[in-house]
Amino acid sequence: PPQTTANLFLSRIRQIVTALTPGVPSFDVRAMVPGASNQVDDQNEITTWQVKHSGLTEAMRRTAFEGLLSPHFGVKLVLNKDADYDYEKLKFLAVGAADCGYEPFHRRFKWHRYDKQWAELPKGWRPELGPGDERNDWDIVSVTEVYHEGFRFGAKKVGKYPMSVFVSMGPKTDTPRTLLEATEDNLDIGTYVTTEDLADCPLEVASFLEPAPNEDIAPAEVLSWIPLMRMIVQTLVQINREITTKNKTVLYDKNAISDDTISLIQESVPGATIFAGVDVDDAQRGVNATMRPVEQDSVLSEYIASLNTYLSLFDDVTGVGPIDRGVPANPRKSATEASSIVAASNRRNRDRLEILARVWGKMAEKAHAFQRSVYGKTIE
Repeated sequence: PPQTTANLFLSRIRQIVTALTPGVPSFDVRAMVPGASNQVDDQNEITTWQVKHSGLTEAMRRTAFEGLLSPHFGVKLVLNKDADYDYEKLKFLAVGAADCGYEPFHRRFKWHRYDKQWAELPKGWRPELGPGDERNDWDIVSVTEVYHEGFRFGAKKVGKYPMSVFVSMGPKTDTPRTLLEATEDNLDIGTYVTTEDLADCPLEVASFLEPAPNEDIAPAEVLSWIPLMRMIVQTLVQINREITTKNKTVLYDKNAISDDTISLIQESVPGATIFAGVDVDDAQRGVNATMRPVEQDSVLSEYIASLNTYLSLFDDVTGVGPIDRGVPANPRKSATEASSIVAASNRRNRDRLEILARVWGKMAEKAHAFQRSVYGKTIE
């Protein structure tokens, strides 16, 4: 049963992820005024190699995967102004729910947490170290970026999109820091180091499901799969128990079939051909009456019918039907009925695609907002 559950989950998830990421997207820029046509051509050339070298395809697949399995997911624009080449200065990153989030209900800030080596930490982000607290270049520190564009009161010098940085170094030990150290009991956001102004908030947080009334955190979509999954597993267990615990009883005419023939049938290897002599001259006792199974009150047919019902319900919940898996639902269906079945199974994926399209549209706007500060005024 656990292996069956994993296969049912993963097979559906992989098919949904494949349907949600059909190919590499393109960011298309269009002129709003007639005199900007020349700039549009240059901008489209920039966005073309942005998409090619920014890891967008990998981020899209991971975003679709995280959206199914997590209450929310994040997409971040990672900037590296010190990269050797211009096409390496901007990357897209999919962030899991454990490493990103937002302030519930008010949405005044978002945050992203990640690990870095001490040498990779910018000089302005390093906390002041006391005597004897020096760090090696390979020591791991935890960085939390807080984007509080809606929570900047009292700081008149702060721009429209401020970001505060917190660094948690942890105790200085010989063993490297692990992700499992940050449990619910000892969460440590770290030491505040600096606040920077950004061109836009680089993190976008979204979810596949809407939160319930009076709540602000949506459930993970696969949670609705679990009750049906349990029913499927229980039915499979009952079917296996029915098969392995019920014996087949066969009545036979001992005058027509000898004991030696019966023992030969029981001891034969699978796949062998066995000949049993039957007297067919007696009209009152034909071949059918000579040997027949005893009709038992078995519920195996009801279990199989229940299993098929649960599987069809599971298809409805996940949005992946038999046709999506390459299985004909019914060969006798007409073309109209088949098209309606495909359309019904694809409605859920269309809803997921609309959410992803909205997220990636916002990420395209963010990339456009950051490009002047990342690339400078000109690109060679």
